[in-house]
Amino acid sequence: MFHTYSIFLRKALFVLVLLLIGPPMWLCAQSPVFMLRADSLAQYPQGYPLHHQNWALNQLRTLHPNFGVRTAPPEWKGSGRFTCRFLVDSSLRGRLLALRINHDGASVIYLDGREIGRIGQMDAGQQLRVPQRSPWNLFPFTINDMQPHELQLLYANNKAYFPEFTGFQVWVDTYEHLSATQLQRLQYNDGLLFSVGAQVALVFLHIFLYIFYPWQRLNLYYSIFVGLCAATLYLRYFVANTLSPPYQYLAATVFDIAMILAIFFAAVLLYSVSYGKLPLRRIWVLGIIGVLVLVYYLGNFPELPVEPTDLYFLIAIADGLWALVRAIRRGAKKMWLIGAGMFIVALFFFGVGADLLGWMHGDVARINQWMSIGLLAFPLTFSIYLALDFADTNRNLRLRLEEVGALSERSRQQEAEKLSLITEQARHLEITVAERTREVREQAEQLREMDEVKSRFVVNLTHELRTPLSLIMGPAEQLYTYATTPEEKKNAALITSNAEKLLRLINQLLDLSKLEAGKMELKKEPTDIIQLIQKTIAAFDGLSVQTQVDIRFSSEEVSIVTLTDAGKLEMILHNLLSNAVKFSPAHSRVLLSARMEWEAGQSFLHISVYDKGMGIPAHQLPYVFDRFYQADASDRRSHEGSGVGLALTKELVDLLGGNITIQSQPGWGTAVKVMLPLENISYEPSLPDAQLREEVGELPVVLVIEDHRELRDFIARLLSGMFRVITAAAGTEGLVAATQQIPDLVITDLMMPGMDGYQVCAQLKEQTLTSHIPVIMLTAKTAVESKTDGWRAGADGYLTKPFHQKELLALAENLIAGRKRLFEQYQREDAWATAREALPSREQLFIDQVRNVIEAHLADDQFNVDLLAQAVNLSRAQLHRKLKGSIGQSPGDLIRVVRLQHALQLLKAGTATVSEIAYEVGFNSPASFSTSFSAHFGYPPSAARK
Repeated sequence: MFHTYSIFLRKALFVLVLLLIGPPMWLCAQSPVFMLRADSLAQYPQGYPLHHQNWALNQLRTLHPNFGVRTAPPEWKGSGRFTCRFLVDSSLRGRLLALRINHDGASVIYLDGREIGRIGQMDAGQQLRVPQRSPWNLFPFTINDMQPHELQLLYANNKAYFPEFTGFQVWVDTYEHLSATQLQRLQYNDGLLFSVGAQVALVFLHIFLYIFYPWQRLNLYYSIFVGLCAATLYLRYFVANTLSPPYQYLAATVFDIAMILAIFFAAVLLYSVSYGKLPLRRIWVLGIIGVLVLVYYLGNFPELPVEPTDLYFLIAIADGLWALVRAIRRGAKKMWLIGAGMFIVALFFFGVGADLLGWMHGDVARINQWMSIGLLAFPLTFSIYLALDFADTNRNLRLRLEEVGALSERSRQQEAEKLSLITEQARHLEITVAERTREVREQAEQLREMDEVKSRFVVNLTHELRTPLSLIMGPAEQLYTYATTPEEKKNAALITSNAEKLLRLINQLLDLSKLEAGKMELKKEPTDIIQLIQKTIAAFDGLSVQTQVDIRFSSEEVSIVTLTDAGKLEMILHNLLSNAVKFSPAHSRVLLSARMEWEAGQSFLHISVYDKGMGIPAHQLPYVFDRFYQADASDRRSHEGSGVGLALTKELVDLLGGNITIQSQPGWGTAVKVMLPLENISYEPSLPDAQLREEVGELPVVLVIEDHRELRDFIARLLSGMFRVITAAAGTEGLVAATQQIPDLVITDLMMPGMDGYQVCAQLKEQTLTSHIPVIMLTAKTAVESKTDGWRAGADGYLTKPFHQKELLALAENLIAGRKRLFEQYQREDAWATAREALPSREQLFIDQVRNVIEAHLADDQFNVDLLAQAVNLSRAQLHRKLKGSIGQSPGDLIRVVRLQHALQLLKAGTATVSEIAYEVGFNSPASFSTSFSAHFGYPPSAARK
């Protein structure tokens, strides 16, 4: 009993303490209880905002949970437990209710201590771990009694992505109404994507218009502006739907940038339409203001009484619309469409986007929906403006095209009239030209006939002159031959000399006539230029002695063999030397040089003739190659001339494909230079040809060694018609000339100072290089012993002075002809086995030496004349003259013959195939071998085996 009573007292005391202390604690730790009624919920279409009620934070104070960094209570440390107590009226009991929560952190939701949901993640210390938004989730619950109920949120947000909103928002309503509201918000947001798609289509349309027509920059500005509008709408959609607060913050920042840029380019677009160009000063001012607004948003500065974006939009659009109004006043009537569109956008911007009039009640979904519609107004009206402008442009273009067509038609008619006039004039001109052409042709025909008559007259005249000239020259030569006194010889020589001059002049006139008529033809043949020059110089010996002018010839080449017209070239040389000697003072020299040069793969012959005459004035140089022109045409000139020589020389040089130049000045002299292209006879012994081939029609070379000048000159003149003559005044000089030139015949006097004829003959026969040369001895001794000594020395002929001219000519011809017959025999037979025995022993040794060298290099296809000459210690020219004089073959031909004969032996033996034998004997291809073999033997290599 007592125990029961004591228990009762303790309980009563506890209740008394609670009654005394409880009310103050309740007031500090718990939020007031409020009643949820159905009519209260009906006042809020988006759900009843529980965040407008007082919530208890950590049992310490009550507050509205929708706070920011600056408005947060001191107890807020980034996380806490928020408690809200409520009752529901009878109309809501038993109905399914739901909560919708908006925050940027993480939370766990409890109803009467029971967890009904969570958003994001928190760590063990109730700090934010993974922030998350929940824009579309609903948390349902049901209340079935009239008792107070406690709603708790364990909430953490220590990141503060949005400083103005670090708390949370909670809405409560029936589940049916909230779900319908959420569905409507989703539909609103999806409508943004439709507007974005429409604007993107406009962007692509106008950007392509700008690409294909870049001169209309309005399309570029328009596409940038519409693209930025589409970007702002899409960013609105992203901000409303993303679950990630960091991404939401990033999208919101980009949204601010896109919004400012969209406002800026809206003004740029209005400026471009209104002014036709961009006012740079206004652009700079507007750009600076936009940068300041952007810095404000990015810097998280304190809130201003006026939203900076709204102010910036108002400034930009107001100035742009003012420019638009001025443009409309100037006559651009259609621009009212752009103004209307921009005005609609401004209304939506302030009335819907900024919700200055409170029409949207802060419903973000409705704001986004209506803004997506409003932002289409300006692109739509601007597109209509561009379409109308395009239509006007097309209409103006059509009118211009019609005008151009009319102008073109008038121009066509005018051109037709001009063409008709030109055609008529052309017809008259053609008639006139035809008449003039006929007259010119008649005149040309008359001139041609006159030219032919003149040419025939010149030809007939020259031929008529030749007959009496022949009757003069023949007796003159007889007078000279049979003259008994020096006076008679002198007169006969004078007659002959002048007759020859007259003959040359007649020949020159005849050649000029042929050149003028185009009947002069080239007769090219292998010619040794050096020998031809020496022969031409030898013809001037008499004139050189008479005028006391010495002709000196120099050349680095021993021989220059080419295909040319020797007669024409000799005529060129003769005319140049004749002029040089004629105009040179006594006791002077005429310098003649010849050299060969290569230019761009082509070889050229350069001939230069220089004399120290009186020279030619500069003003007369351009005319020296004209026909019948004379530098000194006065009656008192010191030199006779016809003015034909240089003109003929110039035309002959042109005929040979060369050119001639002249340099002269008074007191210095005259230099004439001739350059002629060379048609090379290959100097390389690449089979089947060689460099130094025997020239067709080349005169045999005769060396005359005689110490008596007059007799030496007489013999040279006697032989010059049939041979090319070189002379020497002493035995040693003759021996050197024979070694260098390797003549076909040597005529030597017996009695000479120093080395006599016996010694010369013996030396020639002893030397391998000259042992094949026939030698004729001239002597006044008639004793048998003298002749015997000559035969022993190796002489091939012997003449006693005085000798008959015919006897000397016959002996020389016979000795040279005998050598030629030996050559022919050597070429017909197997030379190494038969004809070789007909040669003197010394020549046999030389031939054997050459053969051994060739056979040692049979397989070497690079073996050539240069290597052969080097092996036998001779120059190219010496080897060529030696072999031609000994066996009548050039070095290249000899190499080819030896190789082919060796190949024939191998083919008959059957030791290898044709291709193997070809390479074995030094041919670089079987085809080349077969061609050479067939040409030499008359049958192909395959037939040799049979």
